[in-house]
Amino acid sequence: MNYCSMGKINAILEPSLNQCRRVFKQITKALSRSGLLASCNASTLTIEFKNGAEILFKSAAQGENLRGDTITGILIIDEAAFIPDEIIETILPTIDANNANLMIISTPLFTSGYFYEEYISAGNNKLVLN
Repeated sequence: MNYCSMGKINAILEPSLNQCRRVFKQITKALSRSGLLASCNASTLTIEFKNGAEILFKSAAQGENLRGDTITGILIIDEAAFIPDEIIETILPTIDANNANLMIISTPLFTSGYFYEEYISAGNNKLVLN
């Protein structure tokens, strides 16, 4: 699936602002010579592609300010076990309106919480590779 196709809005949620900045820097560096980028804004942590697609980098520390964006491509929640459940519950509605995809990535932390519950409920469908 091409999440950066024309006009798609994607987001990456990280536990901290420092992690957002690190991942933003890694992705912009990887894409810098691709010819695909229209702009990279380190202040707003936003990457825009020439075809209008965007990647928004969000920090769990933003709390209630995570509301408002409509994700049309994919929402990636990185290190989900380290993000409070109420923060995850705040951002999940951003993918509902357009049936956007969700990818949850983490190393384990507790045997409770959103990440743990999703992992357990997946049963034999724990790992999906494209």
